[in-house]
Amino acid sequence: MLRFVLGTLLLSLSATEPQSQEVTGMFGGNVVLPCWGPADAKRVYWQFSNPNDRELKVVNTRCPDADTRCNQINPSYQGRSEFFQADSETPFSLRLHNLSVWDEGRYTCVVQNREVSSRIIKLRIVAPYSRPEVKRTPVGPAGSKGVVKLTCTSHRGYPFPLVHWVSVDTNQTLGRGANSTHISQDHQKLFTVTSVLSFQALDHHKLTEVVCEVVNSLDKKRSRSQPYQVDLALPTHSPQIRISGSAGVNLPRALLIAIMLATCILPSSNR
Repeated sequence: MLRFVLGTLLLSLSATEPQSQEVTGMFGGNVVLPCWGPADAKRVYWQFSNPNDRELKVVNTRCPDADTRCNQINPSYQGRSEFFQADSETPFSLRLHNLSVWDEGRYTCVVQNREVSSRIIKLRIVAPYSRPEVKRTPVGPAGSKGVVKLTCTSHRGYPFPLVHWVSVDTNQTLGRGANSTHISQDHQKLFTVTSVLSFQALDHHKLTEVVCEVVNSLDKKRSRSQPYQVDLALPTHSPQIRISGSAGVNLPRALLIAIMLATCILPSSNR
């Protein structure tokens, strides 16, 4: 019954678009959504709607004691919403607790007195990304000779992230063609981002240190990894030269040079 009444109120206001305002709340934190109106208003309703969900949810209500319709608050907001008077000009503000990504959307405050007025608040949720971690990724032998891959991972952020690989030496962003990025969401709709930077080991002299930077697309806050020394990503074994023979033995370069020198010296000593 309450949903029908509230829907009728909003329908009657569709001729004049209500004032709107955007507010940002931190994931897991609290937020206050402001609402203006006369302090002696008969009824006040807060409603929630999301473009992806056609259901109209009642967040909280303030009605005369005899009006039982005020008890029909959506279960997802039970115990998480309350009226909050931040100042004398906003007596019907709404405070939400323990914010989640599911709370993001459009909130409408409807004030019913002699006239009906409304105000729209668009709530955006932001969650900071964890500090990125950079590790070397093993590369298979087939078709990957001389290729080095570094993997950057950052967890539990919102909304969508942007990822950059930056050279510490030049402070320049590395070319997009050299990396690939994968993004996934968990059951709380928080993002995990994984980016892979690929380059040729022979070109490592162009890079000394790199950092992975994750940027939150909403508040533009940047989170950077510790500088990663590119030399640590290169193969650490000594180069080897192959000497043809029935056994096909691989010898280190230093031993090969010693053999070659001995071969050159011994003939001259027999003269």
